[in-house]
Amino acid sequence: SSDPISLDKIVSTRPVVTQQPNWPHIFSGESVTLQCEIHGGRNTQWEYEWTTSSSSTPLNQAVHRISRASSSNSGGYRCRGRKTLEYSSTAWSNYFQLTVSSRAVVSLQPNWPHIYRGESITLICEIQDGGDTEWEYKWEKNSMNHTAQKEFNIIEAYTSQTGEYRCKGRHRSGQRSSTEWSDPVSLTVSDKPEPKLTVSPSWLSPGASVTLNCGVEYPSAGWRFYWYKLLPDREAGTCGNTIKVTVQVTGKAVVSLQPNWPHIYKGESITLICEIQDGGDTEWEYEWEKNSRPHRTQKEFNIIGTYTSQTGEYRCKGRHRSGQRSSTEWSDPVSLTVSCKSNVSIKKILITRTQHFRRKYVTLTCAGNSSHWKMKRFFEEKVEQPWCSSSWMSMHESTCSIFTSHTSAVYWCEFDSGEFSNAVNITSHDKNVVLESPVYPVTEGDSVTFRCINRNKKLISIADFYQNGKLIKNKTKGEMTLHAVSKSDEGFYMCKGSGSQSACSWMAVNPSNLEKPSIPNTSHRVLWLVRLVIGLVLVIVLLLLCYYRKIKGESFPCSYCMYHTLIIQNN
Repeated sequence: SSDPISLDKIVSTRPVVTQQPNWPHIFSGESVTLQCEIHGGRNTQWEYEWTTSSSSTPLNQAVHRISRASSSNSGGYRCRGRKTLEYSSTAWSNYFQLTVSSRAVVSLQPNWPHIYRGESITLICEIQDGGDTEWEYKWEKNSMNHTAQKEFNIIEAYTSQTGEYRCKGRHRSGQRSSTEWSDPVSLTVSDKPEPKLTVSPSWLSPGASVTLNCGVEYPSAGWRFYWYKLLPDREAGTCGNTIKVTVQVTGKAVVSLQPNWPHIYKGESITLICEIQDGGDTEWEYEWEKNSRPHRTQKEFNIIGTYTSQTGEYRCKGRHRSGQRSSTEWSDPVSLTVSCKSNVSIKKILITRTQHFRRKYVTLTCAGNSSHWKMKRFFEEKVEQPWCSSSWMSMHESTCSIFTSHTSAVYWCEFDSGEFSNAVNITSHDKNVVLESPVYPVTEGDSVTFRCINRNKKLISIADFYQNGKLIKNKTKGEMTLHAVSKSDEGFYMCKGSGSQSACSWMAVNPSNLEKPSIPNTSHRVLWLVRLVIGLVLVIVLLLLCYYRKIKGESFPCSYCMYHTLIIQNN
């Protein structure tokens, strides 16, 4: 007997796949519903079957819902129906092509759609569900073409930069495929509003109460107000025609360290930041003092490659940029100690370079003569321990693989005794090239090699190298070597190649502490040899004299001869 065979009867009805909403373009993150419709079969109980060329698998139901569409849902879909109680089914429907496009979205950083003239803002073009695709960008402001970078930086904005901004992305591979234009984002740049002072009642008599009101026409909410009192200058006259302004600034200056290490070692880097607490939106100028001596006038005091001479007390204060003679008090001093590293235990993070491509794995190694290390990092103003695999620690080496999804973070190794290694600032970039340069300070006289590397970890075929923005070597094969570096070689380095350029990396050069051994010259050696010969001759003469007197029977102790022999030898 043969095995039973199941035969399906094909009915003439052909189903149709429909889409809701019926939009010609579906973008990443949107919802879409595909439905298998069988015309003329309303009173029939159907079972449904789907096939698709996409990576998603629909359920055997009449309706296939996709709540958050992505590029993996793109493809052809077809369906057919089978009668529940009969061995008969419809023909397959025609393929319905669903295309889910990557979506461009404009974001503001900071997220202020209304800014004032002179302020800065960055517009960022994000490609949702763009995957690892390398994109080129296009911007429009009020339907006029603008920069072709991912970030649209506006520094010291003008009112003419008010408008509607939108962007789109295009595959860098050369294919003629691009996203649709993003939804426009409105940016308004306006002059800072003038405050208006009103007095109620307007006519006053001695002893009466008065109300002063300071207001801003638009917008009226979110403002912090500062009050100033005009006093007569009695030294200039009695009528009060000349007045002076007594300004009381409520902001308080505070110095913070980043990273927050009051004790660092020579060669490490640290940033001191002057924060004006309760300073509102005021634009400030800054003043620094170290050990009561004036220093730079910026908000951040960057110390790169520290020396022990930079140990001291640091303090700062802020002053209104508007030109008024008003400033905060000096902040409380912050003590910074820079000391030499101990040579008893060498502990550091081993890594070949600090620049890396974004969305790649990077391996860090904690090297030292101790165990029980932990990897720590400083990211978004907090210290945390990054995720590592369970096998990342061993007795003398500890390794940790991190995913470079962030722009920048500082990493170091911590030991359970409280010791820690040097800190390394690791940056990740969307650029096509990165620069491989020394991670740690080099010593004068060393040879240093810089490499320009692409995303395939290969040298750029033709590269240009720059120091502090100045071209120092061009059209070289991906690398450059500096022989016997000196202090003048210290600075920022970058490379260009393959139509792109790397970010800048700082190379610090420490002075050499090695002293050349002193080699005596020929005349010194001859003089030393003559003295030796004369000394030996005198020793022999004294010994013969001592022996002669002993034979004669004279009482002349030989210890006297030995004493003078030692004196001659010592001389």
